[in-house]
Amino acid sequence: MKCVALTFDDGPGPKTGTLLDTLVKQKVPATFFLVGNMINVDKAMARRIAETPGMTLGNHTMSHPNLRLIGTTKATKEITDNTLLIEKVTGVKVRFMRPPYGSHTKATDAVAKKLGQAVVNWSAGALDWQYNTAAKVVAATMPQLAPGAIVLAHDIHPWTIKAVPTLIKKIRAKGYTLVSLDDILGPTTPGKTYTRGLHP
Repeated sequence: MKCVALTFDDGPGPKTGTLLDTLVKQKVPATFFLVGNMINVDKAMARRIAETPGMTLGNHTMSHPNLRLIGTTKATKEITDNTLLIEKVTGVKVRFMRPPYGSHTKATDAVAKKLGQAVVNWSAGALDWQYNTAAKVVAATMPQLAPGAIVLAHDIHPWTIKAVPTLIKKIRAKGYTLVSLDDILGPTTPGKTYTRGLHP
């Protein structure tokens, strides 16, 4: 079975609820790497993601800095504070951390390890920060797919939310099964970096 996992960064955003409706309707699991500042704007949405079957929460720091550029003390606080916030708001103890921009160091990996979180980047980017139409997001994503692909998109962009139904349809038409990060990665090691699934 060829598998692909969808992941969404930087939310919760204003249209995350619409995205959740689509994922539930299409029976597609997904992982949401939440930013602490965005959780504080919409705690109810963070809770709703957590309570939706098939959805996984991940840590995307408090304020989305480049962890390589801010020093270990600040980076540690960014990762740790958001871990605590997610648990406080949703009751979820996160097991995955995605560093903003995919940028991390041995020191930040050690923080993730201490918190019990694997570092998860991606192998296929929707480039939705670069393109602002649904069609372009779909066109950018599809050629990057391969068995075990972890797809990076952002639920803060309305065009991405619009692209997802088509994306799901096209991914399935290529013979892929959409699965959760847990399924595609299998058992993970805290502090270790993963960019694609071990279970293609």
